This record gives sequence, C-alpha cells and structure tokens, in this order.
Amino acid sequence: METAFTVWHICNGAEESGHFEMVQLPDGHESAVSSDASGDRITRDAEGQVIHSNKGGSGARSQLVRLSAGACVYRVDPVLLEDVEGTVDDCTQLSYLNVANLLENVRRRYRQAGQQAALCHQIYTAVGGVLLAVNPFSSLNQHSHCPASEGSKGQDNKSKPALYSEAMMRTYYGRGLAGLLRDPHPFAVAEASYKQLKAERTSQSIIISGESGSGKTETAKHVLRYLTSAATHAGDVPPAAKGFDLASRLLQSNPILEAFGNAHTVVYVPSRERNYHIFYSLCEAATDPNRPSKPLLMDPLLPPIRQAESYAYLQSKDPPAGLPLFRLENIQAAFEAFRVDRSTQQSIWRTLAAVMALGNVSFNEDGGDEATSTVGPKGKEALLEAAHLLGLDGAADEGHGSRGYALLEQVLTTRGVRETRSTLSKKAAEWARDDLAKTVYVRLFAYIVGLINCSLNADIASKDATSDGNDENDTASLFIGVLDIFGFENLNPHLCNGFEQLCINYLNELLHQHFLHATISTEQQLYKSEGLPFQPSAPFRDNADLIQCLGGTQETPGRFHLLDEATRSPVNKGASRDALFCSAVSSSLGSRFSHRIRVSPPPRATRDASQARSAHPLSVFHFAGKVTYDADGFTEQNNDNLPPELEHLLAECKGIVGCAPQDGAAATASNEKGRGGAGGRHKSAGLNFVGQVDRLLKTLGATTPHFIRCVKPNVKQLAFVFDRSKVYEQLEESGLVSVLEVMARGFPCRLPYATLHSRYQHLLHPAMQSRIAPRDFADLITAFLNIPKGDCTLGLTQAFFRLGSLQLVEQIQHTADDKFRRRLAEETFVLWLRKRRKRVLGGVRAAVRFLIGAKKRRALAVAQACHHHLKHVVLPRRRHK
Repeated sequence: METAFTVWHICNGAEESGHFEMVQLPDGHESAVSSDASGDRITRDAEGQVIHSNKGGSGARSQLVRLSAGACVYRVDPVLLEDVEGTVDDCTQLSYLNVANLLENVRRRYRQAGQQAALCHQIYTAVGGVLLAVNPFSSLNQHSHCPASEGSKGQDNKSKPALYSEAMMRTYYGRGLAGLLRDPHPFAVAEASYKQLKAERTSQSIIISGESGSGKTETAKHVLRYLTSAATHAGDVPPAAKGFDLASRLLQSNPILEAFGNAHTVVYVPSRERNYHIFYSLCEAATDPNRPSKPLLMDPLLPPIRQAESYAYLQSKDPPAGLPLFRLENIQAAFEAFRVDRSTQQSIWRTLAAVMALGNVSFNEDGGDEATSTVGPKGKEALLEAAHLLGLDGAADEGHGSRGYALLEQVLTTRGVRETRSTLSKKAAEWARDDLAKTVYVRLFAYIVGLINCSLNADIASKDATSDGNDENDTASLFIGVLDIFGFENLNPHLCNGFEQLCINYLNELLHQHFLHATISTEQQLYKSEGLPFQPSAPFRDNADLIQCLGGTQETPGRFHLLDEATRSPVNKGASRDALFCSAVSSSLGSRFSHRIRVSPPPRATRDASQARSAHPLSVFHFAGKVTYDADGFTEQNNDNLPPELEHLLAECKGIVGCAPQDGAAATASNEKGRGGAGGRHKSAGLNFVGQVDRLLKTLGATTPHFIRCVKPNVKQLAFVFDRSKVYEQLEESGLVSVLEVMARGFPCRLPYATLHSRYQHLLHPAMQSRIAPRDFADLITAFLNIPKGDCTLGLTQAFFRLGSLQLVEQIQHTADDKFRRRLAEETFVLWLRKRRKRVLGGVRAAVRFLIGAKKRRALAVAQACHHHLKHVVLPRRRHK
C-alpha cells in the first residue's frame, strides 16, 4: 500500500531566523510532536525528538529528522506546494494561514516582481485588510505601460498601466476594499479610506509604519497622490486659484517636509549617517556655479556657503548619490507654491547657515581642578559667522569686538548662577552649543510647518466660502489623516539603544495595541456585513501592562514619570542622576513588572570591541522582543529646559526666522514644549512626548484606521534581494504574526462564491453548470465533502473556512481520480436536484398553505359579514314588525 505524505515547513532552530525548509513527513508521524489548538502549527515538546521524513516522495528512501530545541513545524499550503510560482494576492485565501506560508508567499511575489515587469505590482500583498509593501529599492516602471510577459501566469497579453500612473489610479476609482483584496496597492488602501469617508461620514486614518529604509515616505506620497486625484475626480476640492489648487499644494508640501524633516537612516548603516537633507541641498546648490538656484542664494547677508564636508554637523563618510527630489530648485518651487516670498526664503537659508556655522564652533579645555572652556582659534571665525547670521547687534561691522560676538561667546562658555557667572567645561559648552543649534532648527521647522498650514487653511476657507452649505454630502469637518510613523527600533550590538529608541518603541507599543484592536474590529465589521455572528477570539498577547509600565496612569507613575523625577532631583557631587533613575525603576517597577522590565548591573569588560557596553543597562521586554537600553545620559536628554541666557539670546536674533517672539509658530512650539513640566518651569522631553502620543492616539481612536506595513527586505538595500531573517523579524515587529494568531481562531480563509464557482464549474454535470447559483454551489460542495458546519460558514458574498478546511475544497481541483470526479458530478447533481425539488416542494407547500389560508380567511370574512347582517339588519327588522 502506498504511503501518504504531507509536506511541512520546518524551522529547525530559532523561529526568528525565518529559514523554513519544506520536508515531507508520512501521515501519522506528525503526532510525534505536539500541536496547538488550531491543529496547524506544530511545536516540538521534547529535546531530541526524532521523526521520520521523506524528502523525495513516496518512492524515496525514508530518513530521520531530529528536531532541535525550539523547532517549529507548519503545514505547507497547496498553492505554494503544487506550483513553484504559485502565489495569492490576499494571504487569507491560503488554506493554511501561518507565518511560514505568509513569508513564502511574500518572498515569491517579491522575486517575481523583480523578474518580470508585468508583475511589478507583486511587491504588494494583502493580509486581510492590511497591505504589506516590500521595498523594491528600484524605481520599477513608473512612467510607461508595463508589457505583459508572455509566460506570466494569470496575466493577459494586454499592456498594463504603469504602477503609479494616473491610468492606474483610475482603475481603483470606486472599488473600495475589494480593490485591496484583489489587486493590492497603496491606491487601494487610499480608495477604501476615501470611499468609507464618503459613505459613512467618519474620519479616516491611514497608518504607514515600518523601520527606516522600508519605503514609508514613498508609500505615503503615493497615498497622498491618489487621495488628491480621487477628490479632484469626485469634485471635492476647490478649483485652481492663482495657478495653484489645493491638490497640487498638498503634494508640493512633500519635498519641503521631507527635506527639512528627514535624514538618512542610521539604524543599520551607521557609517552613512547624515543630517537633515536640506543642509546638503543648500551646500550642493551654493557650490555649483551652473545651478539655476544660485542667484537666489546671492543674499548680501549670507556669507559664502562651502562644501558639506566643511561643516562639523554634515560630515558623513558615504552620502547617497542622486537625490533629485531634494534639489534646492524643487524646494524653492514648493515654497513658491505656498506663496512664500523670496525674502522669507532667504531668511530660511540664513537660518540654516547659522546652524551649520554653530556646529563649527570648537572649544579648548584649560587644565586645573575645575576644567573650564574657551573658544578655540578655529572656532572664533565660526563663532563670528554664527553671530552675524543670527543677526546679533554689531557682529557684521565690529567683528570679534562686537557686542553680538561677545554675547554669543558668553552664552556658550559660561552660565549665570544668581549674581555670579561660572565657566562651563568643554563638554558642557558643547552641549550648550548643540542645544542652541537644535532649538533654532526646531523652531525653524515649526515656522515652516505653520506657513504650509496657513496656506492650506486659506484654500479650505476659500472652498467653504464658495459652498452654499446645503450639500448633504459635504465632508468639510471630516478628514483622512496619513500617518508616516517610525517603526520599532533595536540597534545592532555595536550601537547602544538610548532615550530616542525608548520613545520610539513606546509609541510603537501603543500603535501595536491600536493595530490589534482595530484588526479585531475590522473582522467584526466583515462578519457583520456578511451576515455572520461575530465570535470574539481567544485572548491575544496584550501589551497593556507594558504601556502602563512605561507611560504610567493617573494613579501609578510610569518609567517616564520616574525619569522626570530623577531629572529634577538634586544630587550630591559625583553622584549620577542616571543611576538614581535606574534605582527608582528597580524599586518602583521591578516588583510589579518584573516580566516586562529589568535593571541589570553594568557588564564587565568584553574582549569583543565591537560590542557596545552599557553603563546603566535597562532591559525591556517589548511585544517585538527584548531590548536593552543604555540609561547613561537619559536624564540629560530628558531635560528639555533651555537656559535663560539662550532664551534671551534668541530674542535678540534679528537675522533668522522662527525664533522671534512675534513668530506664532515658534511661540506655539515653545508652549507645546513646556507642557507636562513641573509647574511649567521644568520641561521634560519624555513627558512632553507622552503627552503628544496621547493626543495622537485620541485622534486615531476617533477615526476608522487603515494599515500599510512597509518592509525592508535586506540590510544592504539591494534591489530585489529577499533576506528571510530580516523580513521575518519585521513581520513579528509589525504585529502581523500576532494578527495571524488572532485570525486563526476564527474563519481566516475566505473564498468569494464567484471564484469558487468559476474554479470548479467544469467539474459539474452539464445540466447544472450554467444554471446553478454560485452560493448554492458552495453549499453543495461543502455538503458533498462532509465539512462540519463548525468549520465552514456561508456569508452573503463569500464562504468562510477555518484553517485546513479550505484544503478539502482545493483538493478537488488537483485530483486525477476519474472515479472521484464522476462521483462529484453525479452526487452534486443529485444534491442539486434534491435541493431544487425541496425548493419546488417548499414553494408548492407555501402556495397550498396560502390558498388554504386564503379560503379560510374568505370563509371567516363571509361568516363575519353574515353575522353582522343578521345582527344589525335582519333581527332589527323582525323586532320592528
């Protein structure tokens, strides 16, 4: 008798490696390892367990496979097994929805997108209502039609619109969520949000997340382009005014916000760390004599700008080549779109030059018991240039003897304590210099954002003024928010996770919780729309305790509150506020949240110099895994106070924008910055961040969310290179693995009736092929296969299956047994006839019951009429006679 085999994904080692090997196991041997409640994922429970396998099929020699500790086994989906090129657009169409099949499906689609231009759209994959976007690190074919490949499966021979073209946009107009499930694309997510806003009159949010380099910004731009195109097509945006309409202005904000707000990635390529893009654009434009933007930089108040390598803040070893989006000409054109005049633009360039000059101010440290600092010889010219650009009195005319130069030097090297002044150490002077530069840039950015918002609000006000206010579909008070947010971060061993990573990961914990709850809510809405009762899933891995541990509550202080207290607490000379913070965390949170947070003693010296050593190691067990932070410097970074001397200095700066008291944007930024402090005097960066995150989550909570998860396929950013370990890590961090666990407890596998009918129509009896309704066919197939009612349920438009149940249906298509096919045709035909006979008989019975009921009602009406006639006509006449 021939042995039956089943193919499994086996990850023999750490599952996080993502390296699953397809292995055939004889049926029955899978019981050698334990399985979970879903019956799909199988995990070894005894070290050294030995099971039989057969990689070569039933005719090959059987061999032994020893499962290592922690080995995981998943069943391979037939779609992936029977065709080496087989994929699905929506992973919920897989019969076995598990992480191994998800990873393999995404890998195949990504590889095919790189091999065939006609399949370039396969960098996108749907997982239910979530879009998974894998960065191709290539421009693909954006501006021309993609010719269909002759050998492409499932592709017609007609040309397709370019991936991000206007023609491609038009194919998604009005499709809603169906477009995402059938043709995954950022346009589909944007269309679903826009259609839902119009239909349900509720605000929408599109949350685009992923680690640095995963393509979040590009994806956000595609979403924004589609929304403006769809709104223009539907007539929901005002007509063009003065050559620039609202849609074009919205798109023009991208190069400005990217250039001023984005820098090159640092998470995995530290040697290529760069500052904000705008600095390099300014240096490149100023040093190229053939650039058309150079005349705009000919400002008498602007000194010659040098190469980027000449500035301490801009020194990078390997800057990326060719960033046409950040050319200064593009940024200037964008400013003009927002009606920013040339004088204001020149003030912005002067402010940037002042920040770069401040970075070149260097200090010398004098010896002695109390180390003091002075401006070094090389830093004097930079200090004079910075004072001149900041617009301090007399800096340009009097040079080193000017009041402005002396004031700036005094602020950077000394600090006032009551009526005396003390000289700062070299390190403290560098901190003061960097604080000043950072504050100038932050306020400049807030000022620019204010300019953009004012221009956009003016266009919206113009639209409201021209509206008659009687439009029932008016959605002026509603919005679609596009959130391009940083992803979870855990730096490489040679780097230390610091205060910035703590803030980033805290926000990702909240977004992860929001994602899970929203996904369950989406499932509930789908069940409701299909007319199915929603069954709450079993409890999933909730991270509410970690959120409470980090952010705290009104009754219980969290980690950020303890950091704030340590920052404000006085310490003895030689003591460390960071050590005080770690001690407070250990005593206050260590007992209640020992499974979430742990303070470790400083490690001993290691032989490996590439391994970063933390002075104050603090481990946090996030949803994505354990992260060890170095608390050294936490209190210093948490202190967001700007010394009074620097505030007074900024008030006297007349050559830059964003820092003067009359600048509304700067004042707003300053006020926001101070919230959360103690009595308004202490400004805590951590608590300020927590407050901003709380406001963000409240805004998101009032919207209907849509999610796009961007994935970086490899560390080196090579085009169409798929690193399984890297991708698996991001799937885990993005919460998609948790979503699969949640979906697996319901009916995660779905198949539309039309697809089911077209796929198996040729196997039916000829008399019923064109006469049976698709929903009736689904009912017949499940009845023929004896699928238990608890494993399959029929909605209004599609059939829902539990894990593994859809596989029974899929086997019909691939069976070569003629007897089985004949039996299928005959038995389904008999079932169909019985169903029709039952339906006809039911109709006859209903008609008979109706006729009998009609006769009874007629007889009753006649009897009542006779009774009424007898009582009110016949009897009164007799009495009268």
